Amino acid sequence: MKCCTKCKTEKSQQEFSKNKNNKDGLSCWCKLCKKIWNDNNKGHNIIKKKEWDEKNKEHIKKYREKYCLNKYYNITLEEKKNFLLKQNNKCAICFKLLKESKDINIDHNHITNEIRGILCNNCNTGLGLFKDSIPILEQAFKYLKKYNK
Repeated sequence: MKCCTKCKTEKSQQEFSKNKNNKDGLSCWCKLCKKIWNDNNKGHNIIKKKEWDEKNKEHIKKYREKYCLNKYYNITLEEKKNFLLKQNNKCAICFKLLKESKDINIDHNHITNEIRGILCNNCNTGLGLFKDSIPILEQAFKYLKKYNK
């Protein structure tokens, strides 16, 4: 048995959510109190989150970039910057100058996860739509060459 700190009622442990941060591994509030509180504060919390997000856009952007680089590509921001420097801040395929971080894509081998370079959105999307397939890309090249006059 456990006492909910919100409603001050003694309840069975099954009526509490898990929370590994607490000594007993359970939330301080029972599930019912937590639900009532969430229902009553849903709109307020959404507004507060939007306000916080608006004030911290740069922080969120940097965190997401760092998190994604580490999780998906296992590289640091410094390593990404080095890739860009080696390519003179240009796309490795079309040589477009990469100015904004939203246009910078890390190209990698989908089987080995090895990073090949940095691409612009268009080139990265193109490779993806052609499934990184050399035979398909060669056929596309032949097709374009045939109709390019």
